[in-house]
Amino acid sequence: MFHKNINTIAGIFCLLLLFFSSVAVAQSSAEKVSSNIWDEFKFPEVVVLDRDKGETKGSALVGELIPDLETFIQEISVGVCKKLYKHPDEVPVFKKLTFEMKHYDGIAAKSGNAPSIRISMSTKYLEGQYKRMGDEAITYEIAGINWHELTHGYQHSPRNAGGYRSGTDYFGCIEGVADAVRILAGYHKTRKPRPGGHWNSGYTTTGFFIVWLNENRDPDFLYKFNQSCKTINPWSWNKACKEIFGPSVTVAQLWNEYQWDLKGGGKEAVADFKPETDLVCLGQPVKFSNTSFNQPVSYEWSFEGANIKTSSQPGPSVSYAKPGDYDVTLVAKNEHGKTTKTIKSCIHVLDKKGTVTSLISPDGKISHKSQTSAMPGEGIKNLLDKNPKSKLCIKSKNTQIQYVLPESCRLCSYSFTSANDAPGRDPENWTLEGSENGTDWTEIDQQKNQSFKDRYQVNRYVVNCKSNFKFYRWNLEAKTDPIFQLAEIDMLGIKEN
Repeated sequence: MFHKNINTIAGIFCLLLLFFSSVAVAQSSAEKVSSNIWDEFKFPEVVVLDRDKGETKGSALVGELIPDLETFIQEISVGVCKKLYKHPDEVPVFKKLTFEMKHYDGIAAKSGNAPSIRISMSTKYLEGQYKRMGDEAITYEIAGINWHELTHGYQHSPRNAGGYRSGTDYFGCIEGVADAVRILAGYHKTRKPRPGGHWNSGYTTTGFFIVWLNENRDPDFLYKFNQSCKTINPWSWNKACKEIFGPSVTVAQLWNEYQWDLKGGGKEAVADFKPETDLVCLGQPVKFSNTSFNQPVSYEWSFEGANIKTSSQPGPSVSYAKPGDYDVTLVAKNEHGKTTKTIKSCIHVLDKKGTVTSLISPDGKISHKSQTSAMPGEGIKNLLDKNPKSKLCIKSKNTQIQYVLPESCRLCSYSFTSANDAPGRDPENWTLEGSENGTDWTEIDQQKNQSFKDRYQVNRYVVNCKSNFKFYRWNLEAKTDPIFQLAEIDMLGIKEN
């Protein structure tokens, strides 16, 4: 009987050993297949086009330091795709890559679209890098340039997200993703993240933000972010972040948390908010956008003069029965602590009934008159694109700006946003006039000795306009410079309920 039990136990042991061996073999095979999925990657044909023909220092350096440039570029191309995608089947394929070297001012650029793209690299730039840092820097820089530019060849482009210019969602996404890939590949070691900027600044400012989100919020953030450019139309940073992290999370919250981390902030909840409008009529509801970060678990709002004095909701809505300026306070808490934010005179309540609404619309028409035309790329339409990084710029101290509404409306407020350049170009003195027919004008407002404390500063002016007008125009004078500039104009009117 004892021997029979021994035989039985031995048989069971052999079966278990066989089972676990089979599992181990299966796991080993699965890992082998998984590690080889990129063997299916379709490399583009690489054509090297040396415009300098080896005759410049930069061109000669490339030939000496990277003799097999085609293989060098192909290896980077698959490396880029491993950062952006999970499987070769997801990769947008292009068949031919022309790598062009030429002597010009600049660094590098990608042009063209699938099935054929081109990367141009400045040999003049490489020569300058060599004088400063030597052979190792050249190889490093050529690799870094290709990691960035090849990302442009493989990444998805956000749809209807603004044009390619600083400050748009499109620019922030395209250039931010390209530098994020370069950073993750280890080819941006000369740069470090630092506070400041905006998530749409592009390049390293945005790139380090994306890397931070990848390392602190979601290890698949870069992948999901790139994929969101296919699924969201029109695309925006805010929509992408909500899709990835949930509907209650905004890009502003994530950016504030990132900035807080860069400045060495703690883990306590940080209170932050802004009203959807800071100018309302009597009884008009105003909703507050809560941008607190570090994962608050509770909120305490205090509303001076409002119909609701306190609230614990994330984003409450209140109204006011009396005209005046009112403070708003928010306390945000989590397990690590709490912070408080108060905005003095946060809400201005007009002694009028109705609803304050924006008068800027796609059907409105804006124009300007001055001694000279606007600078190239810095025309009048930049005043309405909601991008403070673009501007109207004219080589004239004086200019007139006119806006024609689709239908007559009573103006209650307008604002100017200062542009990026010299403060002497900001508007200092002006008059605002209104007209119903474009011929007979009535003065609405006059300002003198105005100034903007910072670049991209918004100055708001409340006016007592007693009539409805269809035509509005400003006669403006720059501060001290013979050049006039302005980034944005906004107009608010009262719609009777």
